[in-house]
Amino acid sequence: MEGQGELTLFIFLAVLFVITPAAIIISSSSLYKRRLKEKEAKIKEIEYQKQIEGFKLVVEAEERERDKIAKNLHDGVIPGFCAIQSNLETHTNELADERHKAKFYKDINTLSKKIAEVRGITHDLALPTLNKEGLIAALEEHIDYLSEADEGEILFENKSNYENNLPFTTADQNNIFRICMELMQNLSKYAHYDSLQVCISSAEEYLIIEFIHDGIGINNEAIKEFTESGLGIGLQSLKSRSMILNANIDYSFDEHTAGIVLTVPFNYIAK
Repeated sequence: MEGQGELTLFIFLAVLFVITPAAIIISSSSLYKRRLKEKEAKIKEIEYQKQIEGFKLVVEAEERERDKIAKNLHDGVIPGFCAIQSNLETHTNELADERHKAKFYKDINTLSKKIAEVRGITHDLALPTLNKEGLIAALEEHIDYLSEADEGEILFENKSNYENNLPFTTADQNNIFRICMELMQNLSKYAHYDSLQVCISSAEEYLIIEFIHDGIGINNEAIKEFTESGLGIGLQSLKSRSMILNANIDYSFDEHTAGIVLTVPFNYIAK
């Protein structure tokens, strides 16, 4: 019995001697893999944050350039055009030939329309309404302007609990507005709608802006292909601005309607 006990102990110690290093190796390997995954995730996080910071710098530079161009147009080009228009009107009244007068007045009307277009461009570049009254007022004003210029019907509705008190910085509201402008411009170009409804609503943690229309729809897969192909500068801008905001843009359509839903978290943390 004593010999059998010693044999059992020997076998136990031998097995333990084999199993322990194996267990240590397995445990170390598992720990190494976990740490490697954590390191890779951290590297990806750092790279993503660097990408976001890069987008922010580009967007800020674009906005500074827009402000500069808008100021130059407002202070130099538009007053110059207005002076030319005034002079033309004065000289036209001095003409005796009514046919020449009619031609001059036609040119003056064309110039007047171009001045109005430049004023509109200046307004879109500088966004004075957004800076003074906030995102919602700026969107409503822009949609009113589009309604006059667009052949289709455009309706605006604010179902949110906010007016000019959105919990976003001015820079964030500017990014949201630029996204909305680009989306509406794309819809005007490609959707061929008769009716477009822009609706703002809010959930507990999100601002939601919906663009519902009766035109040609598109889905997320197609948008992803267009974006990755680099065909559209506007789509690249949408991607970068939405990444800065940690926002989501969802495209969908069915037999009767199509829509785009922009969802922006209030207290976002870019990840």
